[in-house]
Amino acid sequence: MASKDPNTKIRTTLPRLPLPPQSTWPHIRTSRLLLRPLTSSDAEAYYTRRSDASFMAERTLGKPDTSFSETVEALASLSDPERENFLFGLFVTETGELIGDGGIHTIRHGGMG
Repeated sequence: MASKDPNTKIRTTLPRLPLPPQSTWPHIRTSRLLLRPLTSSDAEAYYTRRSDASFMAERTLGKPDTSFSETVEALASLSDPERENFLFGLFVTETGELIGDGGIHTIRHGGMG
């Protein structure tokens, strides 16, 4: 039941830093979906998503990527272990289609995406 107190405090934990290499992160699989770290091999599929105005409308950037190289740069930046991002791609298990992404960006600074 939700608290009616507007000052309710919620405690949680963040991953231990530094994050382990993305190659060691577990893949989460259901009968319909696969969540796994995005890699450079996903750049083409990621560009399809990031160049779609409706996909990007509610994101921090707020606008679609205008070139494939822009997506490649974004993916490299988001996958950079120095940035401490926790980014997963969401794929349809049956087809392998990338349908979304999500995670925590800049963990030390509390940004979420």
